[in-house]
Amino acid sequence: MWGRWTFRRAMSAHLALMLALAVTGLGVTVHFAHRAAEADARALVSARRLAQGEQLGAGVQLWAAATRAYASTAHVPLQADAERAWADSRALLDDLDIRATTPTESLELARLARAMDARQLDPSDAVQPFDRALIFFLSAEEARTAAALASASASRRLAIGWAAALVGVIGLLAASGFSALRRGLTRQIGDAAQQVRMSSHELECVAAQQASGSRDQMAAMGEIGTTLRELLAASHHVAEGAQGVARIAAASARAADEGRATLAEAEASAQIVLRQVTTMDTLLSDVGRKSAHIGALLEVVDDLAEQTNILAINATIEATDTGDGGHRFAIVAAEIRRLADRVLETNHQIRGLLDDTRQSVTATLATTGAATAGAAAGGRHLVALGTSLHQIAQLVDTAADTAREIELSAQHQASTVSQVNGAVSTVSHTTHELQAGAQQTLQTASELALLSRGLTRIVLEPAVA
Repeated sequence: MWGRWTFRRAMSAHLALMLALAVTGLGVTVHFAHRAAEADARALVSARRLAQGEQLGAGVQLWAAATRAYASTAHVPLQADAERAWADSRALLDDLDIRATTPTESLELARLARAMDARQLDPSDAVQPFDRALIFFLSAEEARTAAALASASASRRLAIGWAAALVGVIGLLAASGFSALRRGLTRQIGDAAQQVRMSSHELECVAAQQASGSRDQMAAMGEIGTTLRELLAASHHVAEGAQGVARIAAASARAADEGRATLAEAEASAQIVLRQVTTMDTLLSDVGRKSAHIGALLEVVDDLAEQTNILAINATIEATDTGDGGHRFAIVAAEIRRLADRVLETNHQIRGLLDDTRQSVTATLATTGAATAGAAAGGRHLVALGTSLHQIAQLVDTAADTAREIELSAQHQASTVSQVNGAVSTVSHTTHELQAGAQQTLQTASELALLSRGLTRIVLEPAVA
């Protein structure tokens, strides 16, 4: 049967059979033990009822004796003893009736109660129905007690027999199972030893490959560590360069801010100059217009002076014709003529000055116009220059931000490279430990192969013998 099954299946079936037999035998044993316990309990109840029946008979006899003594002596305490004995006996009967478990017991107790009531009417020493009923009850309880004890003894014997049989069967099954287990274990240990020998050979090959790979990995980790150290130095150099660029950008930003402030002041000054030049141009134009007006007035004065001169000449001519009275008039007319000539001469001088003034005003207007145009152009150039400086400042700020970002990136890269370098160092250390472990594994595999060959000899020698 076991040859067609695997070792595990056969042992499982064997253990299942032993377990089933153990459970079955244990169940039967427990059943008979339970029956014995129930029979013992019934015997105990019957013995207690038997003792209560004997107490009931003694109590009734005590009542009868006390009643007869009281009847002959009329001693009152004897009557109290009789009443107390009767009450106790009645309480025992009621307790027996309450504890009755079968209809037969109830009928026996009812017959005993009727006989006890009849006994109360006749306390003499003669044999009464109560005595016969009590003897019948006691005999029945003794029979029930004996039957319960016999049932308990039989159940215990059956339980002990089943337990002994169970122990014997389980012992036989255990012996056969142990024999099968020994044969199966011998076969499986031989197979396992063969498999261990093959696995140890494979483990030797794998350990050798692992040791070679560990050496290559250690060399690669060394090269990676060198590269990471160079990369870390380059990252620090980039970070330092970025810091320098950030400082230069900050200085340029400050210079651009100062240039913007100076340019703003120059633009304000140019605006003031432009307004002053514009005001001067307006005033000079007004001077030109007023000079032209004065010139017009001088022409009127010249006309008046020429007409006055002509009138003075005519008055002189007329005065020569009038005699002595006209002579004075001629003097006056000569004086008027002389004044008119002076006015003309003065007007000619004033006109010359006005012409010079108009030329100067015209030249000044031309100059102030050019200055105004130049100031406006200068203002526009200053505005354009301010815009350019603002753009330069923005570009400088952007360059500073970029330099700071480059610095942070370089620092982060340096930190990352440091972490990677630490990880590479850890991997290198682990690889070194792995190589040592591979050497140890190789040695263990060799020892395991020797152990498997020895185990195979130990397992096969008894089989050959």
